[in-house]
Amino acid sequence: MNPCGRPKPLPILEALGVAVPHLPNTQRHGAMREQFADLEPGALHHEFVRTLKRTRNLAPLSDLVDQLPASLHAAALSIPVRRVDHGRLVEAVATTARCGDGLGVARCTIPIFAANSSELITIRETAALMAEAGFVPIIEPVKEALGGLEKTIKAI
Repeated sequence: MNPCGRPKPLPILEALGVAVPHLPNTQRHGAMREQFADLEPGALHHEFVRTLKRTRNLAPLSDLVDQLPASLHAAALSIPVRRVDHGRLVEAVATTARCGDGLGVARCTIPIFAANSSELITIRETAALMAEAGFVPIIEPVKEALGGLEKTIKAI
């Protein structure tokens, strides 16, 4: 746990009765980090969670969460999404595409694949079926090394 990250460390130290030194910001972080290292882990964890609950309000996300599938609820609550982007996220998740008769369905969700090795292997192994159905996967590169991605693109 990095208590000098989020939430702000000052309220946690004050709640635990630790005197916070008055130092320039350039030195304050290091001094508070040392103070956190000396605290009892159980008490620190308890106060850290208490401070998070007191300072974080997830109520504004309820509209967004209600519009997303259950499988994305945890992600919506833990990954920062700007309010201005909520509508675009909901729209992107709801986007559908016509899937050819080869899949036996009239409509299906567009999957976006991360270009990790297991997903690239899956795409390569099902390339013929995807081509037959007229399906073109969307692949998001996740590494600088492009060998596996290039091999997969050739397969499709």
